[in-house]
Amino acid sequence: MRGYCVLALVGLGLLAGPAWAVDWDAVPPVRHADLQAVDTQGRTAYPSSAFPVRVRGVLLNDPEDWLNPSGAFSLSPGDLGGQWEIFLQAADAGDWGGTKAFMAQNYANLPWMPFFGDPRYSYSDAQWQAELLRLGYAGGEPIRAGDLIEVRAKAGLHYKGAVNLNERHSNDYDQDTGLVPQDGSGANDFEIVLLQRGYGLPAPAVLSLADLKHADDAFLFDPTRQTGGEHYQSSRVRLRGLRLEGLGQDWSAGARLQVADGLGRSLDVRLGCADGFDWSAFGAAWEASHGQDGAFDLVGVINQTAVESGVYCTDGYDLVVFGVDGFAAELVAGDANGDGVVDDGDLNILLSHWAASGLDWWQGDFDGNAHVDDSDLNILLSHWGHGASAVPEPASLCLLALASLGLFGRRPPRRA
Repeated sequence: MRGYCVLALVGLGLLAGPAWAVDWDAVPPVRHADLQAVDTQGRTAYPSSAFPVRVRGVLLNDPEDWLNPSGAFSLSPGDLGGQWEIFLQAADAGDWGGTKAFMAQNYANLPWMPFFGDPRYSYSDAQWQAELLRLGYAGGEPIRAGDLIEVRAKAGLHYKGAVNLNERHSNDYDQDTGLVPQDGSGANDFEIVLLQRGYGLPAPAVLSLADLKHADDAFLFDPTRQTGGEHYQSSRVRLRGLRLEGLGQDWSAGARLQVADGLGRSLDVRLGCADGFDWSAFGAAWEASHGQDGAFDLVGVINQTAVESGVYCTDGYDLVVFGVDGFAAELVAGDANGDGVVDDGDLNILLSHWAASGLDWWQGDFDGNAHVDDSDLNILLSHWGHGASAVPEPASLCLLALASLGLFGRRPPRRA
């Protein structure tokens, strides 16, 4: 897990940092929608002079479920040691999207930094623990997913257009002035203010891959950020009707899974590093039970990723799944609207797409052949009433109505 961030940090563009001392009461809060604004080329449109910032939202992850925060000081090039990152989703009316906040231990191991190789600009293990404590992660009651918090950042970096709140990859170094205080002033520190513990995770936005990608599998880029990955960046979503794109994939912590929707759209899924959880064993069991064609949902966070080409991001997002609970939202066969119950609502969806092609799960294609027909109807009827407190009485009437319509592929013999 420690090495992957090195590649992700190459080519960072710097945003100007403020003076070290900040009167936070005089800093107005900023919306995530404004902080993450981009132009038509995907470049950040947030003014570099607009730091420091205060941004509030709901914490989407326990930090240790994404990166490994365990202290591990070293002088090995590229080894960032302990890493800490949170996803923060907008919680205020009229705002949307979210922002990431990141810090690492061994900044002096980054070859492109001006102090490369100077251990003074990394945190010792003791200093790193003090930083975690300062941010409310270590200690008796660490911040947890679902807490409402405010991040107060003196500076940040943009990566391919997304503004990330961080220490500009230095424990105590001002990259604009070149000053090297080393006096503990924390020139680039950001702070966490707990506003409400247990505020609650936001309900995930229910999407399909068609909300993120075009039919040719290219990412949908909307510079207005009203749709596509830009709109849902650093937000909690539920992606419906997914299938594994091949078996025998790497299920280790931090690995990338490939999933698809059966209509030519695909997506990378990043696995978190929940402490002590055996992802490989879980993955083997999941592949055995679902195979390559079993449809399921995933709940996670849309993340601007580092794997796409180009200087700015117009075509690169993935889904971060922090733990096994992200795979718990498995769709029930026949449940076209994803409400956990197979009933007349699902039947109406299937009938409205009857005999159509080029469809997916949420349009009634439960067998994954991109066509709604008798096979899908039989799947729905065989699961009729699933999730209901009692099997709905109209089931038998539905069967009679369907038979009379000839939707089983046959009609009753005609009487003389």
